[in-house]
Order: sequence, then structure tokens, then C-alpha cells
Amino acid sequence: SERTLGAGLRKLSRALRQSGCTALLLNPGQASPSLTQHASLRLACENQDWIWQGRDISGCRVRVSVLKMLRGKADSWVDLDVMLDDAAGEEAA
Repeated sequence: SERTLGAGLRKLSRALRQSGCTALLLNPGQASPSLTQHASLRLACENQDWIWQGRDISGCRVRVSVLKMLRGKADSWVDLDVMLDDAAGEEAA
């Protein structure tokens, strides 16, 4: 439930603050109200295009938009090239 999630996130954020660590929570769908309330930074990632190397896909261009930021300007974005590592494919061969 939302109440349980909210309580868990408050405990987690307190522990993270004390430890100096950061948590990255990935959510492929619509975020719950508790998650959006406790987040200090919310990003949206959208695949823009594939990066091709000959006939093979070697990565993708991703637009990362800032939806919420406690210490800065939201509504900004950046395009990133995310390159794929073919090490897994080489091991399988």
C-alpha cells in the first residue's frame, strides 16, 4: 500500500543520508505518489534513435529529461549515447 511504501522510503532515505550513499530506483511505468514525493531527483529516459555500426546495433541515443530536482532547474534535458558492450555476445560464441 502507499502508506507502507511511504514509511519504507522514509526509513531508506534516512539510512542513505547517514551512510553517504545514493540509491537509484528504476521504475518502467507510472511512479507511485510516495515514490515521487520522496525522490530528490526524477529523470525520464526516452530512446531517440539506434546507433548503427555497419549492419549491427552498437548503442542507442537516449534523451534524459529532468522532471524534478530539489537543487536546480527542472525541465532541462540532455541527449546521451549509450554504447552496448558486446562482451556477452563474444562469450556465447
